[in-house]
Amino acid sequence: MCMENGYFWKQSLLQIFGIMKNLLLLLSLCLYFSGNSQKLIIDDSVTLQKGIYKNFDEFKFNSPSIPFTYELTTITKYEGTFQTGNSMLVYKINISEDEEKNLKKIRVFGFCDGENVYFNEYNKKLQSNTEFNKIQFIGLYSYFEGFLIRIYTSSNGMTYSTKTLIGKAININSGEIIDLTKSSLKSILENDEELLNRFKEEDDKKDKIREYIIEYSKRHKLDGIYYRGPITNEDMGNIIITRNECDTTDQAYIDRVYGKLKINPAFAEVRLHEEYYKDGQLKTIGIITKHDFISFEPITYRVGVWMSYYENGKPKEEIIYNITGSKLSSRKFDNEGNITK
Repeated sequence: MCMENGYFWKQSLLQIFGIMKNLLLLLSLCLYFSGNSQKLIIDDSVTLQKGIYKNFDEFKFNSPSIPFTYELTTITKYEGTFQTGNSMLVYKINISEDEEKNLKKIRVFGFCDGENVYFNEYNKKLQSNTEFNKIQFIGLYSYFEGFLIRIYTSSNGMTYSTKTLIGKAININSGEIIDLTKSSLKSILENDEELLNRFKEEDDKKDKIREYIIEYSKRHKLDGIYYRGPITNEDMGNIIITRNECDTTDQAYIDRVYGKLKINPAFAEVRLHEEYYKDGQLKTIGIITKHDFISFEPITYRVGVWMSYYENGKPKEEIIYNITGSKLSSRKFDNEGNITK
């Protein structure tokens, strides 16, 4: 009788744990998809909303909370003390004294005039002398230009500063402001081997920084739209490697999934497997990962969509794996790209 009771309670506990696991998974999925339903300012379908952003999140989600009804003035700023060197335009809001009294206590991120976004790098209070930089490109890394200020102390104890005009970027995921140097750009481009290698071959790297950060942001746009923190378990991993409506081509799918997995600390290794015909035509491509989601030690798996192609470039076979390497489905094609089985 005791053995029967013990068996009963063991089975009951297993059922309870199973229900709890399913509830947690359902909660994770709800949070994931509800988070993704809120569109970011970098989404193609978004129309810029006119208004003043009090903080980074209002900018990120295109939701300014203060009406914008002001005219703008521009001032030219120079690197050098005597209006020499490189220059840039900064923008100010024409605001009355009464309005300034009401608003000067508010610290602002920037504003949108309905066409462009202007950014206040130092998050100053909203006053008539608050200066804003125009964001030239909105994306995964939103590009603008500003001054890099360095302070030095001479041998006699005197301090002095220098201003250098450089490109800067706002990380749409974290709000971090990055001074774009050759070194910092290379760190970003590590996610894109082809782009990184091309940048390394450039003769005038400093003059190419703007071009490369914008190209990278366009290529990896979905890292901003679909980013909601690191993958930490098997279920969330399967969500990421599932094809979605944004994966318009095989390469778009590979770029999105590889980019997201590569930067995720939950994976001990993420690499592309590529095979080519003698003429350079792609033969096979897929993603290999190494993780410990279902084991004590990291194990290597094929994950996601693996594609094989004929020499004419048409698809030959498609195999889909889950995040732990189990084969979910497969399709074969004839040399014209038609499904055979």
